[in-house]
Amino acid sequence: MNKIKILFFLVFSIFLVSCNDEELNKLKQENEQLKTKIEMLEQENNKLKETAEMYWQNAIESFNNKKYFETKDTLKNLIDNFPTSDLVEKAKEKIKEIELIEKKKIEEENKIIKTLPKELAKVKNALDAEKLLNDLDKKYDDTYSKLKAVISAKRNELSEKIEKERKRKEEQLQKEKEMQNKLKELGIEISNIRTYWTVSGDGLAMRSLVVPYFRMRIKNIGDKPITKLIVKGSFKLIDKREIFGDGISYVIGYGDAPIVSNYSKEVFFGCSTGYTNLYYSFPNMDMDLYININGGEDIFITTVKIKKVFQD
Repeated sequence: MNKIKILFFLVFSIFLVSCNDEELNKLKQENEQLKTKIEMLEQENNKLKETAEMYWQNAIESFNNKKYFETKDTLKNLIDNFPTSDLVEKAKEKIKEIELIEKKKIEEENKIIKTLPKELAKVKNALDAEKLLNDLDKKYDDTYSKLKAVISAKRNELSEKIEKERKRKEEQLQKEKEMQNKLKELGIEISNIRTYWTVSGDGLAMRSLVVPYFRMRIKNIGDKPITKLIVKGSFKLIDKREIFGDGISYVIGYGDAPIVSNYSKEVFFGCSTGYTNLYYSFPNMDMDLYININGGEDIFITTVKIKKVFQD
């Protein structure tokens, strides 16, 4: 008897579950149908809300944000959906205004693209060229697609030079930092460095030579006076990797007044070697700068480039 009751209970339970599943599926279907009806009603409601004024306001907002393609699309919908509206003529005028703006934009874009190679040729190095391209990139938005493509291509062309110059600049900054540390340890400051070529008399041979020349100003930033100061230069031919000659200036020697704290003095000297006739085709040359203070050892400070200019 108990077994029959149990069996009856199981069958009845299965029947209830089956009924519940059918009811649940029916509810799901009804829910989906309701959702579809709601979406359709919302779409119809939105259509009822659409007016020519609404299209016009949306178009003006897009226009003010310089979204000209979106503006034209909205205005065309206004004309198509509300052909009898008083705003149709204004929409057509606004479309003509946008087309004029787009025409001028294309002319401007083509002009920039045409003159860009000349502008790049004016800059001194690849890093300056990169800055020029970056400034253009920021100035003009993505609607200038042709210009953006040209900028990208030019940047790719210069990428290798840009990387080399960036590394060179980093090295120069590191050398500058090292130089400043050395000068600080020596208690001095140098400024107003100038290099050029000039005519210098050769006393022994009684003739004039064209020589590389170096000038700078040196300042005592320490607490004690500088009683002895010698500045030396080793001039080098870069291409031949040869020492061309040297120069020296006994800035403060025995019997000379010292450079007291916070005072400065001009330093200048030419190379001991020169050319008998050289005014236009100057060689690639630099100079290693050494400073000796108060009888200590010669301290290498930095290497300076000799400019290819002539000065009397």
